[in-house]
Formats: sequence, structure tokens, C-alpha cells
Amino acid sequence: MKNQKKWIQFGLILILFFTIIPLPSIQKYTEANETEVWTEVSSMNHPRKSFQSEMVDGKIYVMGGQSTGDQKIRHSSSEVYDPLTNSWTEISSMNYNRSSFESEVIDGKIYVMGGYSGELTNKLDKSRYVEVYDPLKKSWTVLNSMIKSRSAFDSEVIDGKIYVMGGDLSEDGYSTEVYDPVTNTWSRFSNMNLNKIYTSHVINGKIYVLGYDDSNAERITTLEVYNPRSDTWTSLRDLNKNRRYFSSIVVDGKIYVVGGQEDDYLNYVEVYDPSTNIWTELRPMEEKRSHSQIQEINGKIIVMGGKGYPSHSYLTSTEMYDPNTDNWTQMPSLNNYRYLSESQVLNGSIYIMAGSDFENSVEKIETLPHTPQSVKAQINNVQKIQLTWDVVNNADEYMVKRSNSKDGPYEIIAGNVVENSYVDQNVETGTTYFYIISAVNQIGEGENSNEVTVLNYVPNTISPGLIDEEELVEGTSLTFNWHPMDTQNAFQIQIDNPSNEVVFTSEWINTENSSYSVPENVLERGNVYGWKVRIEDKFSGTSPYSDPRYIKINSLPELMITSHSDNEQVQNNSVSLAWNYSDLDNQEQLAYQVIGSQDNWESWSYNSNEIAPLDKTHTTPSLGNGEWDFGIRVNDGLEWSDWVYLNNILLPSSYEPNDDFTTAFPFTYSSTYSTTISSDSDVDFYQYTASQTGLDELTLQSTIDNHYEVHIFDGNQNLIGTGASLAGKVYYLVEGGQTYYIKIFSRDGSFSEEPYSFIVNPLELNIETQYQYDENGNLRNK
Repeated sequence: MKNQKKWIQFGLILILFFTIIPLPSIQKYTEANETEVWTEVSSMNHPRKSFQSEMVDGKIYVMGGQSTGDQKIRHSSSEVYDPLTNSWTEISSMNYNRSSFESEVIDGKIYVMGGYSGELTNKLDKSRYVEVYDPLKKSWTVLNSMIKSRSAFDSEVIDGKIYVMGGDLSEDGYSTEVYDPVTNTWSRFSNMNLNKIYTSHVINGKIYVLGYDDSNAERITTLEVYNPRSDTWTSLRDLNKNRRYFSSIVVDGKIYVVGGQEDDYLNYVEVYDPSTNIWTELRPMEEKRSHSQIQEINGKIIVMGGKGYPSHSYLTSTEMYDPNTDNWTQMPSLNNYRYLSESQVLNGSIYIMAGSDFENSVEKIETLPHTPQSVKAQINNVQKIQLTWDVVNNADEYMVKRSNSKDGPYEIIAGNVVENSYVDQNVETGTTYFYIISAVNQIGEGENSNEVTVLNYVPNTISPGLIDEEELVEGTSLTFNWHPMDTQNAFQIQIDNPSNEVVFTSEWINTENSSYSVPENVLERGNVYGWKVRIEDKFSGTSPYSDPRYIKINSLPELMITSHSDNEQVQNNSVSLAWNYSDLDNQEQLAYQVIGSQDNWESWSYNSNEIAPLDKTHTTPSLGNGEWDFGIRVNDGLEWSDWVYLNNILLPSSYEPNDDFTTAFPFTYSSTYSTTISSDSDVDFYQYTASQTGLDELTLQSTIDNHYEVHIFDGNQNLIGTGASLAGKVYYLVEGGQTYYIKIFSRDGSFSEEPYSFIVNPLELNIETQYQYDENGNLRNK
């Protein structure tokens, strides 16, 4: 990104006394910065020169001045520029029109003093008037006037007081006075030794003025200093070069003087060091100029416009001086000539306003590099953090700064970064880092970028899912899990489809839990998804998303019953069922289950339980006669299919012959068996195997006129229980795995074509022990 600097060597070889004297080299603005030129912004509402400007709360205020076009007037108007809207707005006019006056800012208020007043044709009408503008009240207030009328003078502020010195006075140009805003009073202080000053500066609470005493035969440009504590002026060292209409500025406590006029325009530059009272000549400017604008940005001196050689022409050229290298650099030229103009530095840009040519136009140059945008931080792995940002066109390099705390303080971890990316390899796992980026060019460092936060941690050991292929998973109501982190404060889940399109993103969920249950209707069977998680720690650091884990939602297996159809009558009480099996995920059938009901699924009369063999057939034991419904489901190793039903299957009463123990008809729990006692000697025997040790319940039902008896026998044909149809229920103890017989017969020889029915179920016992105590708390009974 960094462009190679172009150099233009300006040399002039003069052969004088056989000595070769080289002139200084001038550096051009780099190619990167050639894209940054002076740009026209909104023009002021009034043309003006010899005016004043001040900056308050990020806005530029201009006041007064004069115009020399068709309308030769001296202004009292004022206006303010807002860089956010690029607009000038007229504010209240001053109470007096004025040019060549002075202004200062104290506590956010603008004070204006003196200058030429009245009609423009009367230049000698100097003013004593003072007034103040309050941006909050948007109004001017007249204050006590100065002691003397002044124009073309200088002013400075020390400790909240305004000091004014000299001016274009017909007499007594040495005079000074000071204003106290608290008391609204002016008072004199010691006169200067000079009676013509051009510039002044405050350094360490003292006022330095540059000028000369025109009472001397030779006008020698010199310097003196005022100490407010002792109310004394002290003459200091003369400049190396006499000059008028020069520009000066303070950088790092030293006074730099550039250009000006003597017999001709000058490009001489020198610097004064108050600590040594010495003027030192510096490398001269390329352009000879006077009345130029001068500003400082990041320790660099920018000189703009003015009047120069040849033919007293107005200038557009600008150049920059670097005190560290004693080099001047050509900068882009102004769009318009500027003389008797004003300039301000705002947000790293220089604004230059009005002047003798194009008197209401305003232009700016963004001298400092722009703020890096779109800063991103990404973890390459737990050992590296990759930072990227957009290229800044007017930057030569970048600085990367890091902190372990939000909003700093920051440490510079990399300077001279020439690409718009950087890899931070000095990181620790589980630590949150806060980064900002700044851009740097020849003038200095721009503003810091927005802070980007990264938690140097990638959630791991997450399930379900695989990285390189999908894992077949059960159901659409999944729970995602990952390895917990001690400082986790919140997490967020994202689910993508195979095209990396986001299907679902959760909100940030404030919890230390390391699991998440996917809401319903997010996942669909048969689809492939990639899910990932990122976490936020207690320091607001956000990790990147984990690598996606790929899952495929299992498709339920399917079956189709092939052995029977609905409403079919079968020939015996053992039903042989068969089905076809299919699975979209090519999984084999690993289990099945068959159930049957005789009461429209209010209860199960038959349950095969889950059977592991791969067979796709099943034969029930002998079931009770009557109408049955059957259900079948299959399992693919992950999930059960939906139930597939066979309805209204009619089973016969094919229990005969079952007249003794050897021909007893086998039956199962929970099935209802129904048949008739067909003669006075007819006896029906049944047998079953107890599923568990405990109490079984037999329920016998018949018409009230049929007096049927039931006897219960164990496997050794010992009678263990009796009952009658009118009683309804018989309870008896059984032992799991043993055979038991049921005998049903007419006790009085009666019989009927009306059927009887019975059903056997294991009885669930709830046994509660109660304890009885006497009045002393002793156990009496339980």
C-alpha cells in the first residue's frame, strides 16, 4: 500500500570563487496523498477579507471583514460553519462593523476588539469597541471599550484575561492593555519596546511578540517577551533576517518564522528556542511568500497561499515543513488564490476561507489520514488473531493497538504496517482482546478506528454433528452441546443449510449453560444442516463461530402391511401379520412392535413389546374372538416409525375343544375372550403364563340369568381360587413364569346362546403402611 516517494531535485549550480553551492531539495507529496486535494465546501454567505475566525465546539465562526468587489463594504455580519452538514448559517450581526480587528475565545464565548470601523472609504476610523458573542444565547453583547482605539494589533489570552498590544496607531504604538471578563474592565500594563508588531505567541505563560521599532534608523526585526507576573518586557535576540508581513507559529515550545517581505518576497525560515535565546536558520521554503496562512498539525507546519513573486501575485501553492527532518514537502495547490484569508484546523482537516480572490469561497484538505473503517478480527486458530480493515487512501502505514480492557488503555503492538491487515500471534487462549487501528501519513496519525473485540476462544467439543460429513441424528427437537468456558456469559446459535444460507439465528442468550434446545419447526426431516455456536464472555468479548457441525435429520422409516386388509375376517385366533419396510436413509429395520385393541384404542388388549429380530412378520398368540384393531411400527436404529393400523379384523370363537386341562385354550393378558356354554355339561378350560409374581385379576361377565362359576388352578392343577359371574372379579396370587388354568362352567346346569366374556390383567398394588401411637408416642400398632 505504501507508495514509493517521488523526489524532484531542484538544484542550481553557481560557480563563485570555485565553490559549488547546492540549493535544498524539495519533496513532493506522496502518490497516496495526491488523491487528497483541496476540496471546495459550501461558500460563506458574504465575501470578506481582513476578518476574524474562531472555532467553538467543533464549528467555525467568522465575523466582520470587508469586501472589495462591486460592493465595497465593511461587515458587521457573522456566520457559523457546521462540518457535519457542510453549511454556513448566518447568526446575529455584531453591533459594529469592523475589519483588521482581533478576536479571542474564553469559556466558549467569542470576544472581538477594535479594528477599522465605519465606512470602508474611511480607513483611519479606528475603533475601541469591544463585544462578546455567546453561542448558547446566540447574541452579541457590548462590553466596556478599550482605553485606546486600535487596528492591526495583536492579542493573546493568559489566565482568562485578554492582552492587547500595539496596533496601527498614529502615536504611542508601544501601548498595551488587558481586559478582565470577570470585572468587564480594561487596564494598562507596561509598554512594549517595539511599536510595530506582526505576530505574537504565548509560551509557558509569557507573551512573545515579533516586530520592530520604527523610531530606529534601521528597522531590525526582533523579539521581546512579556512576563505578566512581573509586568516587565525583556528584549530578546534579533532575527537573522529582517522581514515584514511574515507568518509564525509555535511548535513544541519553539517559534517558527516563515517568509515575509524585505526588499523582495522571502522564503527564509528560522526558529527561535526560548531556552537558549537563539535563532537558527532552517531550510527555506520553495515558494517566496508573505501574508500566508500557517497551521500546525501533528508537529508539521503547513503554509498556504499569500502574496509572492513575481509581480506581487496571489498564490495557491501550499507546502509542509517537518521539524524533525528539516525538509519541506510540496502539497496539493489550493483551488483559489488566497490572501488576507483565515484558516482553522478542524477534525484533522485544514479549512481556508475567503481572502482577496474568491472572497466567500471555502476549501479544505484532509491532511491527516482518514479513520480506518470496517475493522474486523478473526481467529485463524487459537494461536493467531487476524485483523483486517479497509484501505485508507491517504495513509502511508498503519498502527495496531491492543488492550485487555474495553476502551483501553491501548498498547501499540505493531507500527509501520503497510498492508491493511495484521496477524497478532502473541495471544493467549481464553483471553479477550480489544483492538483499534489508526492510519499514519507524512503529516501524522489520524483518529483511532472503532474498537473491535475478539475473544480468543473457539467453542469446541460440540455435538451432535461432524466436521467433514453429516451425522444422521434423531428427531427435529435436538439439543446442541459444547464444551463450557469458565467466563462464558452468553451464547448465540446459527444454523445454515448446505448452501451456507442462514436458516435460523438465535438471540444472544444470557446464560452460562453450554447447551441449547432447538425450537420446533426449525429443522425438517431429511434435510442437512450445519450448526455453529459463538460465545460472549463476561468482558463483552465475542468469540468467532465454531466450525460448523453437519447433521442430517433422520427420515422416519415406513412400512406397509401386506398380510391383511381392513374389515377382514380371519380363520383362527392367532393372527399372522406381514409388512414391507422402507427407509430414505437406507437404514435396516432393527426392531418392531405389534399392538392390538378391542375397544377402539381406549386400551391395548395385545402388546408384543419391542422385538429386536429383523423379521418383517409376526404371529400373535391366540387372541380373544371378536373385532380387533392392530397397529405396527418399525425402528431404524434411531427412531420408531409412525404407527400403521389395520382396522376391524374379525377373529372367530375357535376355542373348542377346550373341555379339560390338556385342551385348554391359551390366552394372553388384557385380551377379552368371549364364547358360550352350549350345554349343561359344557366346560371351558383356558391357560396362560403369568408375566410377574403378584396378584392377578380375572373379570368374568355374563347375563344375570346365567350362573357361571370360575375356578383358578395352578400348573399342578391345584385349585387356588374361585368366583362366580355375578361376583364379577376373582383375585389370586401368581408366580411369574408359571402356568395357570381357568375353568368356566355352569354351576346349576343352565346354559345359553348369550356369550360370556372374561379378561385377565396383572393387578398393580399400592400398599400403604399406617402406624398407631399412644398418647406417650409409643407405637401401638401398624
